[in-house]
Amino acid sequence: GAFAYYALRHAQRRHIPIAVVNHTNFDQLIGLYFPTCVAAPCRHYLQRIYRWLLMQASGVAAMNSESLEDARKAGAQSVRVMGTPLATDYLEHPTQPVADRIEHAVYVGRLAKEKQIDHFIAAAKELPHIRFSIVGDGPQRQMAVAAAARLPNIEYLGWLDRQQVRTVIDDAQLLVLPSVLETFGTVALEALARHRFVLTSQNCGIAKWPSLAAGLFTIGESESVAQAMQRMVQMSPQSRVDHASRSWQAVRQFNQSTIRIWLSFLVDVASRQPLEPQGDSHLDPSTGVHS
Repeated sequence: GAFAYYALRHAQRRHIPIAVVNHTNFDQLIGLYFPTCVAAPCRHYLQRIYRWLLMQASGVAAMNSESLEDARKAGAQSVRVMGTPLATDYLEHPTQPVADRIEHAVYVGRLAKEKQIDHFIAAAKELPHIRFSIVGDGPQRQMAVAAAARLPNIEYLGWLDRQQVRTVIDDAQLLVLPSVLETFGTVALEALARHRFVLTSQNCGIAKWPSLAAGLFTIGESESVAQAMQRMVQMSPQSRVDHASRSWQAVRQFNQSTIRIWLSFLVDVASRQPLEPQGDSHLDPSTGVHS
């Protein structure tokens, strides 16, 4: 929002290149949070701002193939798909073998409507023999607090730093990410690095990276989180490991490749001349009108 706008203005004043990341799909978020009568004009307004920002950039990073196409349609001139790198601790700290039984599932992330934390809580109600942990904070925090007070197999741990998150993931067998909208899902990559099972929605961005998707478990279109978990529980321990290990083995190479691509991208952008203002260059994002 305002940070991106002022960063761009700062770069223009100093005549330096700027890189823009096409990340969260706010067009879809608006549909989740607002009725159509409000969402429609908001979409139009945001699309103009995005087009204006992307066309000023010397380079654009997209977090998956869909955001790549969105950026291109908006007029971005130089777009690259980028992964998300991992903190060294997640790769270098020794891992422990995953348990044969799924007894502990964890959700880590922002507690907001698009994350569908209510689906995770519903699964805890249906699967009382499994322990469920919720890590994070956000506008639906009270939902997590109330669920932990109501159900004996749910614990709400609040916001944790990255090292504490790693400890929670190591203690569990399964990370669940049921989001209706998830640009990438860094925590899923972190769980794979810790050799843990990962269950995601089909909308999760990490599922669009073939090497990482190979060992993910996916919630089917007609499945609930509980049903998908029950399907996993019914698999033999070796079958679960055989499936998941395809992603576990891909993480380190993915991380190294991601770092190389990011460095190459930043060097490339930094070496360019700042782009001359184009298209809606005089569009004021605060008003949506031309000056």
